[in-house]
Amino acid sequence: FDVMKRLVNGKNVLAVKATNTESSPAGLLVRLGYVPNGQDRRAVASDAQWKASKEAPENWFKPDFDDSKWANVKVIGPYGKAGPWRNVAWAGGGDERFTVPEGFTVELAVKPPVNDNFSLVNMCFDARGRLLVSREGGPVLLCTEPDAKGVLQSVKPYCEQVKNCQGMCWVKDALLLVGDGPKGTGLYRVKDKNGDDKTDEADLLHKFKGGMGEHGPHAILHGPDDWLYLVIGNHAWAQPEKLAGNSPLTRWPTGHFGPDQGRPDTTEDVLLPRLNDSRGHAANILAPGGTIWRLDHEGKNMSLVAAGFRNQFDAAFSPTGELFTFDSDMEWDEALPWYRHVRVCHCPPGADFVWRTGAANTPDYYIDSLPPVLETGRGSPVGVEFYDHRAFPEKYRGALFLADWSIGVIYAVHLKRDGATYKGVAERFCVGAPMNVTDLAVAPDGSLYFTLGGRGTQGGVFRIKPAGSATTSEKPTAGLVGILDQPQPLAPYSRSVVAELWKGSPEAVRLDKARKLVLDSGASSKERLRLLDLMQEQGDRPNSDILVPLTRDADPQVRAAAAWLLGVNAPKEAQPALENALTDRDALVRRRACEGLVRAGIEPPVEVIWPLLADPDRFVRHAARLVVERIDPRKWAGRIGTERNHLIALNGIVALCQTNQAMPHTEQIFEKLHNMEPDADNVQAQLDYLRTLQLALIHTTERPGAVRGIALECLSHFPNSDYRVNRELAILLTEFRRSKVLDEPIHAKLLEALLKCDDRAQQIHYLYCLRLLHEGWTQEQKDQLLAWFDSTKTWTGGHSFMPFLEHILRDLNPIFTREDRSKALAAAAERPWTAAVLLRYAPVDQAPKPNELAATYRDLLKPGAPPQVRELKESIMSLLLRNVDKPDVEATLSELAAADPSQLDQIARNLARRPNAANWPILVRGLQSNNPDALLDIIRALRRLPRKAELSKEPKPEEATPYRLLILAAGKLPPQERLKAVELLRHWKDQKFAVEPNDWKSELEGWSRWFAQTFPKEPPLPNVTEVAVQSKWKMADLLPYLESTQGQGDANRGKAIFEKANCIKCHKYGSIGEGLGPDLTTLKSRFKRADTLEALIHPSKVISDQYRGTKILTKDGATITGLAAPQGGMITVLQLDGTKVTLKVEDIDVQVASTISPMPEKLLDELTREQIADLFAYLESTPPK
Repeated sequence: FDVMKRLVNGKNVLAVKATNTESSPAGLLVRLGYVPNGQDRRAVASDAQWKASKEAPENWFKPDFDDSKWANVKVIGPYGKAGPWRNVAWAGGGDERFTVPEGFTVELAVKPPVNDNFSLVNMCFDARGRLLVSREGGPVLLCTEPDAKGVLQSVKPYCEQVKNCQGMCWVKDALLLVGDGPKGTGLYRVKDKNGDDKTDEADLLHKFKGGMGEHGPHAILHGPDDWLYLVIGNHAWAQPEKLAGNSPLTRWPTGHFGPDQGRPDTTEDVLLPRLNDSRGHAANILAPGGTIWRLDHEGKNMSLVAAGFRNQFDAAFSPTGELFTFDSDMEWDEALPWYRHVRVCHCPPGADFVWRTGAANTPDYYIDSLPPVLETGRGSPVGVEFYDHRAFPEKYRGALFLADWSIGVIYAVHLKRDGATYKGVAERFCVGAPMNVTDLAVAPDGSLYFTLGGRGTQGGVFRIKPAGSATTSEKPTAGLVGILDQPQPLAPYSRSVVAELWKGSPEAVRLDKARKLVLDSGASSKERLRLLDLMQEQGDRPNSDILVPLTRDADPQVRAAAAWLLGVNAPKEAQPALENALTDRDALVRRRACEGLVRAGIEPPVEVIWPLLADPDRFVRHAARLVVERIDPRKWAGRIGTERNHLIALNGIVALCQTNQAMPHTEQIFEKLHNMEPDADNVQAQLDYLRTLQLALIHTTERPGAVRGIALECLSHFPNSDYRVNRELAILLTEFRRSKVLDEPIHAKLLEALLKCDDRAQQIHYLYCLRLLHEGWTQEQKDQLLAWFDSTKTWTGGHSFMPFLEHILRDLNPIFTREDRSKALAAAAERPWTAAVLLRYAPVDQAPKPNELAATYRDLLKPGAPPQVRELKESIMSLLLRNVDKPDVEATLSELAAADPSQLDQIARNLARRPNAANWPILVRGLQSNNPDALLDIIRALRRLPRKAELSKEPKPEEATPYRLLILAAGKLPPQERLKAVELLRHWKDQKFAVEPNDWKSELEGWSRWFAQTFPKEPPLPNVTEVAVQSKWKMADLLPYLESTQGQGDANRGKAIFEKANCIKCHKYGSIGEGLGPDLTTLKSRFKRADTLEALIHPSKVISDQYRGTKILTKDGATITGLAAPQGGMITVLQLDGTKVTLKVEDIDVQVASTISPMPEKLLDELTREQIADLFAYLESTPPK
């Protein structure tokens, strides 16, 4: 049933009216799947929380109906496993965990090892059709010995030399692996030489810069052209000795970053200074971003095939030889103007999708970029596989299957050619809960295998197959018929069979048959194309006698393939045929001809390639520009000035910019742009012009007179009726004002546009531009801006949404005065968030005076204060701490610490950097902290102070507190640091309890006894010498309880536990909480209960790259650990206790990655078993909206 048409805004009631029309027992099973806008897949299922009634009272269907008198339903058992409904299946197929279309079934493919989470991240089949899987962080495993149902029973290590592999591909007689090997992270070739199913050697083919990780090196493919293709995420880089001469992309010859913004020959291609991610992810990770490389079988002759991805995990070749990948979004940017959805990308040679980090990410309408085939929303793309087998119905043959880890779905994308590229429609082919899918592969029998795992979660191997189909593979037919009939032809098991069949006939005979068939225009195009690939791969490469005639074939797919192979094989006769193909009536052929010219290293006459810069097909224009870029600009740059076709001229200018050849032609470029008048009725023509103008400004330094004229034209066209044109005009006008090309008050124009605009993302874009304009602001304009900014406090988006808004306003600091900030402080009760942001980044000399800050802080502590004051209190406290050296501020801080214990930790820690006798009491109170770094700072500070007069040589009863707090603090320190607490105890009371000077354990035992003897009326101290850091809770104890009937907690009570355990400080769950740590909204769809429990008990066992902590040592000796977010000259750190610290980069002495999770250890220790069950019930309930 599709309930979409029945839904209304706000609350809805889900109910079923059912009647048992038979005498047999009846049961009810309900499952509603839905995807909220901009969020992940969710489900509502019938469970113990449902209620039932035999009657239908009036208004029962209304959301506010009181159902308290209705009876709780009786839960019979899990789906398909209880009562007379055992083995019942959804009409669509699948089981209680997975749902697939009707006619398909999901089966366990590999029996998992006992007591093993079996977390798998990659797989492939070998030449014999055997399954190989990669254990996360571990070896490659071989799965064999199927039982009667085809479930593989044996799982044994196959390769232990290379581990943690995210790329696997069997090529001829060896396994290629991307992972951690004996010579570091790289691409390895491993072989089993003695046939014992264990690899004996591992040869490094290519070493990467950057290690294995979620954004590191990924897949390795064996292409239809018999070359290797390497997929690398945006946090790792290939290291070619030298780019191959026919590399489609040449801007990044070393494989690493190009020059940053503002530097000569920059490859960032973004006009305005960017903001990095507000939480520090991928900060200063520059172009080319994620890449795909082509290389030979020895890891040499490397060519950059495609670039500009964020983090594409895998790729696959279509049956017609086209390369596709599945690129990730930056989910933290959701609702921001630069957010890009998860996307399916067609990657012809030379494709660039122009991903840029942070707020510099680019839209897909840019002239120098290529658009995606389709977008799938949010997600975490993983495995990719084309289905070219016969077992699935015709609908799915040739479909592109995609796996998404965070959504828990396998898509089937049905592609249709659209000129030189493709359009696609995505079908949710398989969904599950949980379904932490990581990779896909088609097996010899045609079933689709998928692995589960990642981030230490429970994994496994399953397969999807047509219902009722056998699991046996077909025997190949001899001869050319058998060769062409091999399913999944790019799979190693099919390649192996083909190689044997191909070599099994005499060379002259097979070549004659192959030649006749491939030239037969009446034969199947699919067979002819397949035969061309086979000849290429088997070493009988088609020559010009075959390929040149095929460029005139009736079938455009055949003509395109012939043009491409002419480029790959580069016979002498290739050039005339390729030049003729440039004028083909089909866009696909024209594109392939351009790519063939680049692959063959052929330079066509300029007059032949030049017209294609205005080809109606965008992919052809892109390919043609790559050809032009390889020709000496002295042969064509002069054409730009006299070119009548605007699109040709614009692409010519782009070519100069991308080859760093624009500077000598500055005058000509801007004169041409000044004389152009883009078609006002053609939005794309305007966008092409504006983007080309931006590139020209980036890649030149002089500003001839024509630039002023261009700037005035831009100003006259703003605002425009199209939001995209306005976006680009705003960027240009901002740059023209910053560089003094324009004197007009651009900020006023942008502010007016912002206030009139209804689209939130567009408003943020205008604000992003305004942040760079600091002159000419009136008081009225500043007030309007701040009033608008405060209205955004209720807006929602990804984790980085609100922090980005803060950082944008921070960049506007220069326009605000001390008076502006005092005014905001006075209005803090009405606008707490705006005041908080203005204060947080205020220069000390432009901040309100300390007494004003302190007075406001005291007001915020009074009953009736506005609810959203936490950020404001942090900002005020931050400013006071930055003024700590001013008279009376220390006393004020001491007073505030007493009034607001939540700030004690931060105040004491800051005062510890400049200890004196006056702040001794607050430093002692600071020993109550649970943060080990803070405790060490405070203990060091107290050690530098003389013993207070309050501490008598013979302690009195009222002097117990300092000793008690210090002894307790010792128990919170790492064992290797506890001696520092002992040294402070000795400093206070000249006494020792151990013979050995470093025997901290005996010392603390002695000090604990001394404390009990000296202060007999004080409560006894706990044992502070324990060194165990493990939680008191064990998996073996908790998991059975949570999965029992007694362990089914209460979600309403669990919400309170979520707050009590401080989960809410770091994690979002639906609409509540902070987005500092991983989003828990889709927890149930990705992880089993055991995975979640293990992460809570052992938080540092698996840490995502996005949430890895940082340890910082400041120049004044403080140690800070947590999640670090660099931004400009500042770094904000979320500490283990949930508090934030903002530092100047110049104050940092050492900064290193931490292996300790920012999530605290022993988080569950303060909860009872029942409370833990309640917490799980809450996290597995429907998230709040």
